[in-house]
Amino acid sequence: PSGLSEVACDANKSVAVRAGIKPVRAASDGPPRVTAERDKARVLEGLETVSAAAEERRESALRSALRGLRELLAQPALRGLVALDLAAALATAAVTVVTVHLVRAELDGSERMMTAALVAAGAGSVAGALLVPRLLERSWAKRAIMLAGGGLAALALLAAALGPGFGALLALWFTLGLGGALATTPAGALLRALAPPGRKLALYASRFALANAAAMLAYPAAGWLASGQGSTAALLVLAVVALAAVAAAARLWPAEAPRA
Repeated sequence: PSGLSEVACDANKSVAVRAGIKPVRAASDGPPRVTAERDKARVLEGLETVSAAAEERRESALRSALRGLRELLAQPALRGLVALDLAAALATAAVTVVTVHLVRAELDGSERMMTAALVAAGAGSVAGALLVPRLLERSWAKRAIMLAGGGLAALALLAAALGPGFGALLALWFTLGLGGALATTPAGALLRALAPPGRKLALYASRFALANAAAMLAYPAAGWLASGQGSTAALLVLAVVALAAVAAAARLWPAEAPRA
């Protein structure tokens, strides 16, 4: 069989030569060591290119974020929105952090009572989110809705600092959720209306970052105040700061500013 294979191979070569086809030899880039060094250099060059491109993308993203932040703070309505986001973050921190200490430690309540308080705040948020489109349809200005919501949430915090019973606390927590939703739900429409052409996503990202920064400040502060000074002191401080934030929003976002 091996003899037949050699004969067949010679026959194939003979046919290829007669047809004018030259035998193809395996390509070689040189000695194995040189080839390995060349491949290594190519890999390192590719890694450097990828690293440079990633660094350029990071710098571009940072420039875009800073530009979005400048554009956000350049408009009176959006500066007011930042202040209202702080008021809403304080209200949310009161519900999320202070409720446990308030119900369990000061009202000597049960798990069900604590859950009921959280549900009341959530129901208020849902009611506020559903109410905003109806108010806008009735030609309410976004500024009026959002400032009213922020003020409502701040006043609810102040009333809660007076030491209400459990029934009153449920009503106040519903009001707190309602006010927070009214203060923040129109924000998306406000950003869409005021964003420069092609800059909508940058403004959304900047506002999202600032709102989360406010929450990162509000939550630990609420927990530290509640655990160290008690719920009453915590709610009082949160209420004062929230009222100041709403007042700042009203000043930063004047009524004569262009309507969104």
